[in-house]
Amino acid sequence: MPQAETATLKLDDLFDEIGTERLHYSARCGRLSGGWLQFDTLVSRSHDGSRWLAVDQPGACPDCAAVPVAALDLPGFEPPSGTDAARPLRLRGRLSYGFAVDAEGNASFLRLEQAEIVPMPVEAAP
Repeated sequence: MPQAETATLKLDDLFDEIGTERLHYSARCGRLSGGWLQFDTLVSRSHDGSRWLAVDQPGACPDCAAVPVAALDLPGFEPPSGTDAARPLRLRGRLSYGFAVDAEGNASFLRLEQAEIVPMPVEAAP
């Protein structure tokens, strides 16, 4: 996919009122749905271990967290073996917003389809 077609965002850009009981999807989700985007995020396994999620906190589980967690489904995504879940990954894919149920019966409202890891720039040493 051409770089010019990929919007760079933060996971926070897709949610409003993160860290509160009023967490909800941002209006941007509808406007960006169908478009390619990339952002730096943490990844975590879903509660049942069947899929990966992009999350805003290390090890966050939307199913058992005391406060709602900003998360989006990563259908078909599988990070490389040995990936450190406490370190962010830069992901790129096509945003899909709206209720959907996959072939395994997993329901989601927000997905990053065709998610792939993009190399992060190496930070200059001090």
